Amino acid sequence: MFKAFQERRNQGERNGVLAGYVAQKALLGEFQQGWDLMLANYDRTSDWGLTRYNSEGRETGRYPNFLAALKALLIQRGYLKAQGQPR
Repeated sequence: MFKAFQERRNQGERNGVLAGYVAQKALLGEFQQGWDLMLANYDRTSDWGLTRYNSEGRETGRYPNFLAALKALLIQRGYLKAQGQPR
């Protein structure tokens, strides 16, 4: 994922790659390192991944920003504890 990020660093949508990178770092027990790299490099103007969906796949709203959306995704998928802390 880091290599994929480096290849896309200056191209279009990079937040998706950074989301995957943070998830992988969480699995390795290195969540904070991944989060810090993401914070330094994410596209603050992108609206990628901000839409909320319910369990049936219906749109229910939007997250205020990428950081909130990513944290919610990491909790939902089990990469972080319910309180948002690394496992």
